[in-house]
Amino acid sequence: MEVGPLDFEARRGEILGVFGPLGAGKTELLHSLYGLSGGLCSGECSFEGAPKQPFATPAAAIGQGMALVPAERQRAGIVRGLSVLENMMLGYRRPGLTRHGAVIRHSEARSLCERLIAALGIVTNGPDQPIESLSGGNQQKVLLARAMVNSPTILLLDEPTRGIDIGAKQDVYRWIRDTAAAGAVIVVSSLEEEELISLADRILVLRDGQKMALLEAGHTSAKELLLLTAGGPRH
Repeated sequence: MEVGPLDFEARRGEILGVFGPLGAGKTELLHSLYGLSGGLCSGECSFEGAPKQPFATPAAAIGQGMALVPAERQRAGIVRGLSVLENMMLGYRRPGLTRHGAVIRHSEARSLCERLIAALGIVTNGPDQPIESLSGGNQQKVLLARAMVNSPTILLLDEPTRGIDIGAKQDVYRWIRDTAAAGAVIVVSSLEEEELISLADRILVLRDGQKMALLEAGHTSAKELLLLTAGGPRH
C-alpha cells in the first residue's frame, strides 16, 4: 500500500509508538525507513541534523546505525536449523569479528552471544541450542539480540510482542525501556493501544497510510486512539 506523506521526528532516548489497525501502513513505514521499499521511497531524512536521502537498501540503513526486527518471526526472522549463536550472528556487520560476511573469531562471537543472552533474559541451554527448540518469546528475544550486535542507534521494532506470553512481554518492555534510556531511538509499532500508551513517549497514529495525529502518550487514551483510526475527531 502507499504510505504518506508523513512528517515526524524521533529523538534519542525516546520510544516513538506507531499505532493503527491492520492495513494502516505501520509495517510499510518501518520497511521504507529501513530501505526495503525497492528504492521507491522519496522525501527527506535527517540524522543528527545531517540531511540524508531515503535508504535504498537495508545495507545502507545498517551502515547508518539502524536495525529492524520484523513482525513475522517465523517467516522473516529466525532461521530454523541454525543455533541461537548462528541466528544472532546473521546480522553482524561490524569489523573485527567477520571477514567477507563470515564469522571468523568464534570465541568473541560466543562471548557476545552469551552477554546478549544474559542481557535479554533468554531462556536457553546455551549458544549452541537449536533456535527452533526455544519458545516463541525466547526466539523473539534472539531477534532483538541480533538487532543489537551492531550497536545500532535507531531500532525499528515491528510488533515486537506479537504472539509471546506475558512474562516474555515484560522482559521485552524492560529491554526496550533500557535501550532507549541508554540513548537509542526506538520506533515500535503495535496493534495494541494500551501497550503503546504504557510504553511509548509519543504515538504516531496511522490510518490508510496517512498520519492522523502525533500524540503525547501520557495525554491520550485508548478511546482517542481508536476513534482516530476509525476516522473520528480527537477528544
